[in-house]
Formats: sequence, structure tokens, C-alpha cells
Amino acid sequence: MIKKTTRRVLTGIGMAALVGAFSASEASAQTTDSFQVLASVAENCVINTPNNLNFGAYDPGGANLAADLDASADIEVRCTKGTDNVEILLDLGQNTAAGQRFMAGVSLAESLQYELYLDGGRTTVWGDTAGNGYAYTAVNSGWTNVPVYGRVPQAQDVSVDSYEDTVQATVNF
Repeated sequence: MIKKTTRRVLTGIGMAALVGAFSASEASAQTTDSFQVLASVAENCVINTPNNLNFGAYDPGGANLAADLDASADIEVRCTKGTDNVEILLDLGQNTAAGQRFMAGVSLAESLQYELYLDGGRTTVWGDTAGNGYAYTAVNSGWTNVPVYGRVPQAQDVSVDSYEDTVQATVNF
């Protein structure tokens, strides 16, 4: 036979265990929800133009009397991977006349005609309007080297001087 005192202790322990069981189940109750983590990647391009497209010496009475003077340089473009419809345009320069590119004499009022081309054969003039530039889609986000081919036509009767022009390159995307 269990004494009253022991029964009270056991009843008290049982009640404490029952209260503890409810407390433990309340502490382990939980609710959840979720959220999204978002980012977007925008199309972007940057351009590095060549230091110079340097034709070197043009000899109108000798080598270039019957031969064009050719040179080339690279433009570097970096666009976000997947950017399509990228087009690099070159303006006509600061010394344009009648749609032709010219280098102006530094000390004399003479000019030396030249042209910029999209191809090494120098058959397709590099333009300054949409559809007349170098077009591509960025297959990665690395630098793309785009060659610019230049030509000073033969037999231009110009004086001794230094000739120069400044061309602006624009990348549209």
C-alpha cells in the first residue's frame, strides 16, 4: 500500500511530467515560410579603342605613287555574355568632307584622304550608321578584338607635313 505522502509526491511528479510534456511540445512547434533570392544581369558593353592607327610614312612620289598604304589596329570590346545586336560604329572623323575621311595637315592646309574598312581586303567601308558597322553577339564576357583596317589611297599629291585625324568609336547594344 502506498502512503498518502508518497501518492501526493507521485501525483505531483506526474503533473510535473504532464506540464513538462505540454511545454516541450509547445517549444518544438514551428511554422515556415519561404522567400526568393533574385538578381538580374543587364546588358552592358565597354570599348577600348586602339592607341593609334599609324600608317607610318606615305611617299607620294615614290612607293605610294602606284601603291596604297595599308595599316590596321584593334578595337577591344567587352559585353555581357549573351548581349546580341552589338554594333561598333566609327564616325567619319573630324576632317570629313563629302562623306570621305581625311587626315588634316598639322602645319599646312592640306589633307590626306584615307578610309577605314571592316575587312582585310578593304572592300567594305566601316560606317557610322546602323547596319554599316561591325556587328556580333557576345558569346562570353571576355574581350573581343575587332580589327580596323585602314588604307591611304595611292597617288595623292601632298606636301611634306604630319597628317592626323580623330575618329570616334561607338558601341551600340
